[in-house]
Amino acid sequence: MVTNKTLEGIDRPVQGWINWQQKTLSDCQARLAAADAGRIGQLKLLAAALEALEPHHHLLEATGMVYSDGSPELRWHRAYDAPYDAVAARHGIALCEKAMSAGEFDRLSPTKTSAARLFFWFGGTKARHDLDGSKERSQPA
Repeated sequence: MVTNKTLEGIDRPVQGWINWQQKTLSDCQARLAAADAGRIGQLKLLAAALEALEPHHHLLEATGMVYSDGSPELRWHRAYDAPYDAVAARHGIALCEKAMSAGEFDRLSPTKTSAARLFFWFGGTKARHDLDGSKERSQPA
């Protein structure tokens, strides 16, 4: 029979093990972030060298797609997708973010849509201040 007395001292070793696991996980995440930063630095250097040697190389061309942050996708970015997705699928984690068309980006970007709506609302026929803030005008923008 389990009593409070038998469970009394068990929480200390268990908490110690949990703390050790959290520290180990944190260390692994930090090492992964550092490795990612190093690889990104290497890739930027190689891309800059390729651009210096052959500025119009087909790997440096934009694909016409954009990422969720608005940055353009270059052809060499596509080399990342398949290897990442293969490992992600094996480990049951989310696949990598794919670039989208400019139309999809415009449709899915809440800040862009909101900014356009605000400009329409405040910039339409409403009175607004001139650039120096002193004069108001009520002409359409």
